[in-house]
Amino acid sequence: GANLGLRALSAAKSGIYDGMMKVARDKDFNTSYSLSIGAYSAAVSVYKDTPTVGKSKITSTGSALTRRKKIEAIVSVDSTTGLIKLESMVEAAL
Repeated sequence: GANLGLRALSAAKSGIYDGMMKVARDKDFNTSYSLSIGAYSAAVSVYKDTPTVGKSKITSTGSALTRRKKIEAIVSVDSTTGLIKLESMVEAAL
């Protein structure tokens, strides 16, 4: 059980980093999508200008068989340079 929990958490983190990469490539990226990581998966959502203008909230729910873990991250996006800065990343309740 604990091993599956760690794998679900790793899948969720992968979703966060993938979302950050998509925001870095497109500052206006604002959508939900799923990501396959081997036998595991992550459901990723990116919310532009949330909680404030110039920031994006990325949520990712990783799944490993019967286990699920959710992570929420806030990133700031420089509108001129496109620089992405991770401000916070926390595990959230499902």
